[in-house]
Amino acid sequence: MLTIDQIRPGAVAYLDTQILLADTRLQRLEHQPFRSGPFVCIEIGAGYTTWLSITSQPGRYHQRLELRPEWRIDGSQVWRHGPSYINNVCNPVRGRGVVFCDASRGELDFTTIGRPHVTAAGLDAIFNEISHYKRLTA
Repeated sequence: MLTIDQIRPGAVAYLDTQILLADTRLQRLEHQPFRSGPFVCIEIGAGYTTWLSITSQPGRYHQRLELRPEWRIDGSQVWRHGPSYINNVCNPVRGRGVVFCDASRGELDFTTIGRPHVTAAGLDAIFNEISHYKRLTA
């Protein structure tokens, strides 16, 4: 289970979206459905954290940002070497850290392999992609 002290930009947690969506402290910019699975923390602010969903699918038109293997550290072999993409850079979820800790109750124990992370270079790529979409929609 994710703990408050593990929450930092780049941390990856496996979240149950039924728990997330039931929590009134959660904020979403878009109200599109999303599935349980891995999420990456991209920001920590005063009293909140911001996360993006990760998927193994590139998207119908290969439009999703790929998380290159060199940007993925710790975690399982599947995490480090399997396909990984940011599901939608325009649809972050935001809330207090405890919201995401609660939603991680069912995740595996990472004490032997280390909590998965996205490197600083990967976070830079995510923020570049967010900026790109903001310019397109401005």
